[in-house]
Parts: sequence; structure tokens; C-alpha cells
Amino acid sequence: PKTSNKDICSSTEFDAATTITNMVYLFRGEYYFTIDSSGRVQTRGRKISDDFNGLPNDLDAAVTTRNGTTYFFKVT
Repeated sequence: PKTSNKDICSSTEFDAATTITNMVYLFRGEYYFTIDSSGRVQTRGRKISDDFNGLPNDLDAAVTTRNGTTYFFKVT
């Protein structure tokens, strides 16, 4: 059976990843996951649209600068 993108373990591939305030954010399809500095999953498959207003699904890259600004990239 096909696994859901909502399950962090359904694949080892992610569309984008970045660190924001000591949390690793992993993006896959329409979902994102967070992992804390101890390696524990804190957010399990929340929809990107639930918490990142206007951010598209299927991101291509993400980067957070030293001053804390995060940029998301989507090739159209």
C-alpha cells in the first residue's frame, strides 16, 4: 500500500529543510514536521497551510539566515 506523506517515516526524502529557533523543519508535499534539538519529533504531519499562510506546497528549498530570517523557494 502507498504510504502517506503525513507520516514522517513514510519516506526519507523531503522537499526542503531548515532550522528555525533550534527546531529542524522538514517539508514534504503539503505537510511539515519539526524535530527538536534532542532528535524528538515535535510536529507530526501538519499541513503547511495551517501554519505558514501563503506558503506553497512542494517546496524546493528553505534557508534560515543568521539573523533569523527564513526564505522559502519554489520553482514555478
